[in-house]
Amino acid sequence: MAGIDVQFDYTNICNMLVDEKAAVHYVNKDLPTFAFEINFLLSSGQLVDGWFYDKDKSTQYYLLAWLWAKNDTGFKAEEITNADLVIINRKRITDMLSENGWTYQTAIECSAEIRRKNEDGAHFKNNSKPFTFSIHPNSQKS
Repeated sequence: MAGIDVQFDYTNICNMLVDEKAAVHYVNKDLPTFAFEINFLLSSGQLVDGWFYDKDKSTQYYLLAWLWAKNDTGFKAEEITNADLVIINRKRITDMLSENGWTYQTAIECSAEIRRKNEDGAHFKNNSKPFTFSIHPNSQKS
């Protein structure tokens, strides 16, 4: 619940607090992207911060994983044949977004607009750094 799946040292960085995120809905697909959860609706209708902006999370780094397995769904750990992994600093992501005009507040406003319009897809484009905001197809997450 604190946003820490594992803690480890890597090169000269000690005690990294890492939240593991895997693209399990996109197994065996070579996706050039990853989704970061801004917020979501509970079944009661209450809007809750997603893991990316959750201030209660102690996450310092994300370990992003794209998986290849013998089957696209219903596979077991021993059936994973390959994984592409990236470790990324949470603060560097938020700083980069902020440098491109995306703060917590603007992301929340974009999320509200998507829900209000029931609109999926791009809401911000920068020629060198495109950002896409969308509603997860199986939920009210954005």
